[in-house]
Amino acid sequence: IKYTLPIVLGAIGFLTILLCPANAAKLNVSSPASILNNIKDILIEYYKDYRLLFVIFSVLLVLAIHYKTDKKDIVLSFAFLSISLISAAMLSVAGYLTERSLGVSVVFHIIAIIQLMQTIRSRSAIECIPYCLAAYFLVNSFMSVYLGTYDIYDVWQKNNAREAYIESQLAQGKTTVTVPIIYSETKYSCKYLLADLSTEEETYSWANSYVAKYYGLERIYGKTP
Repeated sequence: IKYTLPIVLGAIGFLTILLCPANAAKLNVSSPASILNNIKDILIEYYKDYRLLFVIFSVLLVLAIHYKTDKKDIVLSFAFLSISLISAAMLSVAGYLTERSLGVSVVFHIIAIIQLMQTIRSRSAIECIPYCLAAYFLVNSFMSVYLGTYDIYDVWQKNNAREAYIESQLAQGKTTVTVPIIYSETKYSCKYLLADLSTEEETYSWANSYVAKYYGLERIYGKTP
């Protein structure tokens, strides 16, 4: 009960948040078969994107069992891994699913790894492994923060430059403007995978229409920088 109750209550709470308040807008299933198919696809995608976490967990688990560390810690790590997989599977009923939706699953997966790292530290023969992993996670986090922060700043600068150019063209009485398309280099920027302006050679998109309307233009096009 000590470990089971929090897991069950957490799962119920997560599912409640996922489905409310807009149930009709979020549900994208019509039968148990479609739910199972969604669960399969999500778990496969989860494994493909975060294979390294599964490898690290597996290696640490083998070491923990081989060196006979505390069984409670091993069971607890399995509990966190289960929460990770369950929270990912719960996304099977979501109609709109982005990659960041797996963030909760990744957090619990990392907690499961940390739990194993903690129990392995009790064995002097392999206590260096948790420290090496901690150093890896720390360096990787710093690199992600640096790259993500730079990308966010870069996209913001490009957007400001584009706005200034559009305003200068409006001041000259232009009603049709061509501006550079803005790309995001990392997943940390709000522009990542979002539609931007289409070029003159492409079909005039809804993004072009609404951006033109926002600035008071007749037409606006994108161009590859």
